[in-house]
Amino acid sequence: MRLILGILIGIGITLGAAYLHDMNLTSAPAGATDGSQATAPDLASRPVVNWEVLNAITHDSTEWVRAQWNKLVH
Repeated sequence: MRLILGILIGIGITLGAAYLHDMNLTSAPAGATDGSQATAPDLASRPVVNWEVLNAITHDSTEWVRAQWNKLVH
């Protein structure tokens, strides 16, 4: 029973995190002023719809945590 509950909670957290990320995005990329797409948009600024975007978001998050840790201990 605990295993099933843990799986359901994990699914809920994952879907909630993706929803919060997608809802906090702006409608246009940072470089676009007239509503057109930028030439090479940052993957982390796109909605989470595939593994490449998720990988970019995870990489950015881990780099931020690593930088904060280095500031704390050094």
